[in-house]
Amino acid sequence: YNSNYVKGTVDAKEGGLLYLSILYQEKGWNIWIDGKQVPSDQIQKVNVAFTGVNVTQGKHTIELRYTTMGVKEGIIPSAVGIVLFVGVMWNYRRKRRKLTQ
Repeated sequence: YNSNYVKGTVDAKEGGLLYLSILYQEKGWNIWIDGKQVPSDQIQKVNVAFTGVNVTQGKHTIELRYTTMGVKEGIIPSAVGIVLFVGVMWNYRRKRRKLTQ
C-alpha cells in the first residue's frame, strides 16, 4: 500500500458489507473487486465516516486507488499559463535588448 493505493484479499464466509477503515469521500477513491471496478454509487458511507462495499461469498482481491480531484482538469490551464508566462518573459527580454542596443 501507499497513500493512494491499497490492495488486499478477503475471504468472505458469506456475502455482505466489507468495512474499510478508510475515510469515506464521495469522489476520489475507486474500488476494484477481482479486477472489476465497483460503480461509485455502490461505495457506501459506513459508521458515520468510513467506507464500505458489498462483496459476495468467497475469496476476493480488493484494490483501492485514490485520484486527487481536479488534477486532470487543472493540467491544461496550468500548461497554458506556463506557455503564456514564458511568452511574455521572452517578449519582455527581446524588447529590453532592443532598448539597450
